[in-house]
Amino acid sequence: MNHPSLIMLEKRQYNEDSTPYEIELIRSRTFLYEEGIIRANELPVVSPFTITLCFDKIEELAQSRETFALIIDLRDSARPDAKGRRVLNERFMNIASRLSHCSYITGKNAIINTAIRFVMYGTGLKSFSVDSDEETAIKKLKDAIGKTKGK
Repeated sequence: MNHPSLIMLEKRQYNEDSTPYEIELIRSRTFLYEEGIIRANELPVVSPFTITLCFDKIEELAQSRETFALIIDLRDSARPDAKGRRVLNERFMNIASRLSHCSYITGKNAIINTAIRFVMYGTGLKSFSVDSDEETAIKKLKDAIGKTKGK
């Protein structure tokens, strides 16, 4: 899904010194994809700051929902550093009990695929998939949601 902010941000690390405009563009990369499904298009260069902005927006969008699903597009993203992985792990632990499934879209990036499994270990997230393309990710996500509703 093409989103206007995907083109407007530079391929660099954004931190606390980002302008209000840059912060809004970063936050706009996380949005309601469809009812009960939130999508996050990760930046090419992630930082603890941008991860925090993304998860703050996820929590805002999910605030009124008992459960929700998440699509995270990492096809254009580099592997987070150790600090970023810690922030990801902590933030996933905060939402894991309400997250019915998380689909990661990675292309065929073996480094990102390994990083996902490393970060997800110990978060309490019960259902996630690592998928090469959007179509597969959405199918797995919707299948997982269907299984959760059937319980």
